[in-house]
Amino acid sequence: MSTATLTDMDQELRELLNEEKQANKYLHYINKDVRDRILLNGGGRMRAICGKTITVNFQDGTFAAGKYAARPVCPDCNHFYSGLRPGD
Repeated sequence: MSTATLTDMDQELRELLNEEKQANKYLHYINKDVRDRILLNGGGRMRAICGKTITVNFQDGTFAAGKYAARPVCPDCNHFYSGLRPGD
């Protein structure tokens, strides 16, 4: 494997991690089944309705009362959610 390929892969990984960090700044809407699975497992990775991947870990205190609730709702998720019909 060439150095250029490793550098490109490193850059892609940095971009993905940065995107995930940015996604975790917001509250996201997710599918109920995914939410239930994440709650039972104590955390994990999930895809929000906006398409962003979020990592959730309930053990690290990130979702303690007040810490997470103070975050704004993702504008993209809010846009998609407002377009859903009841029961979707």
